[in-house]
Amino acid sequence: MATQWYYAQNGQQIGPLTSDQLRNLLASGAVSPTDLVWSEGLPAWAPANQVPGLIVAPAYTPPPAPAYAPPPAAAYVAPAPAFAPIYAQQPAQGGVSEAAVALLRKTKPWVRFLSVLGFLGLGLLGLGCLVLLLFPFGPMASMPMGPRVGAAFAYLLIGLVQFPPVFFLHRYAGRIAKLAASGAPSDLEDALRAQKSFWKYVGIFTLVVMILYILVLVGVLVFAGAALFNR
Repeated sequence: MATQWYYAQNGQQIGPLTSDQLRNLLASGAVSPTDLVWSEGLPAWAPANQVPGLIVAPAYTPPPAPAYAPPPAAAYVAPAPAFAPIYAQQPAQGGVSEAAVALLRKTKPWVRFLSVLGFLGLGLLGLGCLVLLLFPFGPMASMPMGPRVGAAFAYLLIGLVQFPPVFFLHRYAGRIAKLAASGAPSDLEDALRAQKSFWKYVGIFTLVVMILYILVLVGVLVFAGAALFNR
């Protein structure tokens, strides 16, 4: 794998670059020989002119040296970084920020907890259906089969209504776990898509319940009005 270089100018870190790209920038003057550079294997950031083999001498013969040459500047030795370079602490280009992943990761235990409770409730509903139909006890033992079948059907209907939001919560928790492991934007989209499915179902279910309440209320009012009118 080719060596990747980084250089610092005006307080900003630029890179990665190949060795040839960095040498071209040094030759063109875009990068000064005194600018700090770093690559894997160097103990610390250092000026480009202090890195052996990085600056290639020009092919032409330089003019004669002046009679007086100023003393060379003292070599600058940058302290060894106490932590990884700046680029290692930032997400890859196009990735999801650590803050967003951390916030979603903190919601995952609660989402998982609610989904587990939902599945337990569905399991209890299924067990209730079996008890009503196959193993009646107590007052249910003397209940005719018709009412027991109706009660079991009601339990089954409640379970069918509650299954989608529980499943969406379970899938949302799984997508968050996958996002926490990868940090990829596609996994974030999958997590938000699962969350959207949950809230969409809850919204539609709430709207249907409101409509049913209104219909029942209207029916009660019509029935009461008809009863008063017939007196």
